[in-house]
Amino acid sequence: MAVKNLFWLLGFVFLLSSCAHPPKYTPLTTPWPERQQQLLALTEWQFRGHVIFKMPEQHGDVASVSEHKFSANVSWQQNADAYKVMLFGPLGFSAVNLDGRPGAVHLKDSHGKVYEADNPESLMQTQLGWSLPISSLYYWVRGLPSPEPITSVTYDAYHRIAHLQQQGWRIDYMAYQRVQQLELPQEITFMQDKYYMHLTIEGDSWQVNR
Repeated sequence: MAVKNLFWLLGFVFLLSSCAHPPKYTPLTTPWPERQQQLLALTEWQFRGHVIFKMPEQHGDVASVSEHKFSANVSWQQNADAYKVMLFGPLGFSAVNLDGRPGAVHLKDSHGKVYEADNPESLMQTQLGWSLPISSLYYWVRGLPSPEPITSVTYDAYHRIAHLQQQGWRIDYMAYQRVQQLELPQEITFMQDKYYMHLTIEGDSWQVNR
């Protein structure tokens, strides 16, 4: 009787384990031109995730050989050409908020001070001492190249971008996920010279308005 109960218990645990870790979905084999048009048509979306940054230490106007590494949570909301990007967590400050559209960007730091500029990259570099390619990330986080010239691009067996080199950055798409009838990135790495960023998007946080 005890042995029978043991087998029943092991079977129940196995069932729970299977439910907790559902099998991965079967990727779509949508041809790239069609996939590209679907992603370009996606202009209202949001996600949450986590980023890890690595960059050279900066001492005055000279970058040292040592490396600075930090991480943060990220929230991105996009509504047509307007966006809100928030970085928060163990960055040495409580939060940084970017609120902008082409030609006008506001940055609010953890002290509540608001700064303005005409592009997010220069604004972040001036006020924070580091920057993210926000204008290009608008495309890259959807699995698209930006409109700038492409150095190289390779696709996986399902016609999704696997590796992209553009604007001096190497972008590697490590994993995708299904969102409605789209496949959107879940894990991406970005490298440029000594700069490195690893973005992981929470699996259930992608929300799209098609």
